[in-house]
Amino acid sequence: MDYTNFSKEQLIQMIEEQKLLKDQLPGGEKPPLLLDFSWAGNLGLWYWNVQTNTVTFNPLKATNLGYTKEELPEEVTYQFFTTKIHPDDYANVMGVMMDHLQGKASAYEVEYRIRTKDGDYKWYYDLGKITKYDDQGKPLFLAGVVFDVTEKKEIQLELLIKNKILGELSMLDGLTKVKNVRALLEHLKAKINRSIQLNEPLSIAVFDLDNFKKINNTKGQFYGDLVLVNLAQIMESRVQNTDLVGRFSGEKFMIIFPNTSGDLARSISEQIRQAIEQQYLEDDITITGGVKEYAGESIENFIQGADANWYLGKTQGKNRIV
Repeated sequence: MDYTNFSKEQLIQMIEEQKLLKDQLPGGEKPPLLLDFSWAGNLGLWYWNVQTNTVTFNPLKATNLGYTKEELPEEVTYQFFTTKIHPDDYANVMGVMMDHLQGKASAYEVEYRIRTKDGDYKWYYDLGKITKYDDQGKPLFLAGVVFDVTEKKEIQLELLIKNKILGELSMLDGLTKVKNVRALLEHLKAKINRSIQLNEPLSIAVFDLDNFKKINNTKGQFYGDLVLVNLAQIMESRVQNTDLVGRFSGEKFMIIFPNTSGDLARSISEQIRQAIEQQYLEDDITITGGVKEYAGESIENFIQGADANWYLGKTQGKNRIV
């Protein structure tokens, strides 16, 4: 990980240098605890004596959580910090540390949330390494460096939310707020694959307003747009959560019915047709639909089949679901 121009390898090198410095200090002296580098969020070094289970650390690591120096125990154990780790992060942190202690990982490197004194959480990035072993090769001493990366995490979360919103908007029709043609086709491809794998029925219905141009010409485009929005709402109100409504183009809509036979999809489509025409009885607005059950064809032929049924409904007269 890169924290203000320094890599993980550079950080480990600094930890190793701190170990060499400690080994040269007279007995009883504590090692320096704050690396003299202006890394963002740097809270200094920590040292864990595995045998005594005591941790020596720069006070910033604790005061950053809202504790005063006077509130810290005379001897701080490893558990002083680990008990404050967010429950959702605890198992991962312990697993990462165990992997390093058992020689499965060259370093201990992890990000986690840690509880502050007032109950909030901050994000810490921890990087440590075993610096001394006993004669049997068991870890005796670890040294590491810790950073407060809360601000970075908040920025990442904000970007993630914005990207998610943008991603969702890119799949919606700007006017009706139902799925657009891109989303419809992606969803239909996925449902075709599922239908093949699980041998489940799959149906689609295409709808087209009759004489929509006349509606725009006589009542204006604004009214025509309101009609399209209302049509989408009626369709969504009469399908199941597993079904998908989308605007295919212009005044043309599609509904994808997973695990639904053609007969059932046709029955639901007829209910939708009746609801729409009942609402716009005075305006003489009618709608025609074509339904097709999937029969192993390509996605193009599947849609064309529904279109063919729609055209058949048009040629046989309005008010038809075929």
